[in-house]
Amino acid sequence: MLRSLKDRLRKKFNVAVAEIEHQDLWQRFTVGVVTLADQAGFVEHALQGVLEDSETLLGRRLVDHQIELL
Repeated sequence: MLRSLKDRLRKKFNVAVAEIEHQDLWQRFTVGVVTLADQAGFVEHALQGVLEDSETLLGRRLVDHQIELL
């Protein structure tokens, strides 16, 4: 599940994806997704797409999310 999610997001949205927590647990994972652009609107749109795709793939298993622009 994790590998397919990471591969799908990388391919579809051209983002960097990494497992950032819970590497020692097989039934739980936390993923960080990063993208860079010179326009905040582009970043927001890409990350919203990442969230929607993640929700589609994970369904009710997606417990929480957070989008942060720096």
